[in-house]
Amino acid sequence: MQLDPSKVEFRANPRLMGSAFELIVVHHDKSIATQLLDEGVAEIKRIEDLLSEFIPDSITSLINKYAGIRPIVVPSEVFQLLQRCQQISELTQGAFDITVGPLKKIYHFKNKDFQFPPAQLIESTLEMVGYTNLILNVADQSVFLLKKNMRISFAAIGKGYAADQVKKLWQSKSLESGVINASGDLTSFGHRADGSPWNLAIVHPDNKEAINYQLPVNNASIATSGDYEQFFTFKGKRYSHSIHPISGRPTSGIKSVSVFSPSAELSDALATAIFIMGVPTGLHFINQLPITHCIIIDEYNQTHFSESIELKTKPKLVQAEKIKQPIKTNQLRSVMASFYFFGILLLSSCATVPNYERIYLNDSEMQMGQTAASGVENYIHTIREGATPAGGAKTSGGCGCN
Repeated sequence: MQLDPSKVEFRANPRLMGSAFELIVVHHDKSIATQLLDEGVAEIKRIEDLLSEFIPDSITSLINKYAGIRPIVVPSEVFQLLQRCQQISELTQGAFDITVGPLKKIYHFKNKDFQFPPAQLIESTLEMVGYTNLILNVADQSVFLLKKNMRISFAAIGKGYAADQVKKLWQSKSLESGVINASGDLTSFGHRADGSPWNLAIVHPDNKEAINYQLPVNNASIATSGDYEQFFTFKGKRYSHSIHPISGRPTSGIKSVSVFSPSAELSDALATAIFIMGVPTGLHFINQLPITHCIIIDEYNQTHFSESIELKTKPKLVQAEKIKQPIKTNQLRSVMASFYFFGILLLSSCATVPNYERIYLNDSEMQMGQTAASGVENYIHTIREGATPAGGAKTSGGCGCN
């Protein structure tokens, strides 16, 4: 691409939706860039006011308040998001479920001496969980939780949705390059001010001062779900704070999942689902999906890649083998942006980075940005109609986790 030396990267670092955001705009005009950043922040705040379960007058709080009592008519934007949540729940056979909230309330992870809740309490709480009990009426765009004390939460998809919406807003105003990083749910488009690609680093799950993998991204989104500082050990076994919506118990077996797709919303939801599914099922599931990729780090720090991810070490510096000692981020201070989000770093350059493993998405459509999804609805339709298992027969979209 032709370099425009007048362009600069402008940043904003708001804290919204209970998370730290980083917004980056590449532009030659500071006043226009500042306005775009302000509009991006305002859009995230609008979505937070609409979806947060912690804001008493939000749509989510209203739906939860009248659970088991009556349906609530919601704005079209919320209804469509809920439809997509339902589609992803069906696609993942319940591994992604926005009704899992009641289960989280019976676990007290902050207690030093953790104890599992009684089995009877888990079973009774599971009665209040299940995406099939979330009823969407297309005729009047109403939402009804069938059982009292049911709850929905957009925590596993909301930040990704917000990132996509800001990108959509900016592109509608002819912005060519930018990044929205919503605490690890990141979407990027265009290039850096110097014409180089946006470069991401995936952080070691046990040490946020260490980098495992680095990759260039172009018109793609990544979301990471992990137990970074959110795990406990019980009788010698490591468990995450994430709750399996079907078993009602904390998950184990995975430390980190990163999902790449054209949509931050979809990446966000699928990262959560794969974290629940486990390594073999999660990989089998992702390998059925078009223009979707993942990296899983298991409880033994072994890394698993979906089929279309290609690893390359930095030319002339290291041999083509796994790096046993991940690079420390204190070696990168001069070439790295000054923020860290839940397993993701945005590198300002890779020119002086020594030994690391570089990842390439072996997917020309995603790399070149030629298949940006016009909406998750269409994208999921593509998945459901076109996904094929290893044997070649068309699948109905199940993940094989029965």
